[in-house]
Amino acid sequence: MGQAFFSIGAGVGFIMTYGAYLPKDASIGKSALTIIAEDVGAALLVGVAIYSIVFGINFPVDEDPA
Repeated sequence: MGQAFFSIGAGVGFIMTYGAYLPKDASIGKSALTIIAEDVGAALLVGVAIYSIVFGINFPVDEDPA
C-alpha cells in the first residue's frame, strides 16, 4: 500500500510538471500509458531484487521483523 500511495502522490506532482512542458501536439493518453508501464516495471524490478536478496541470504521469512 505504501508503494501505491507514494506512486499516486509523486505521480500527481510529476504529471503537473510534465504537463507544463508538454507540447500541444503530444498524445496525453500515450504519455499516461508509458508512465504507468514504467512505474509498474520499476515496482516489479524492485520486487524481484528484494525477494532475490531475501531468499539468497536464507533470511527466515516466517519470523517477525522485530
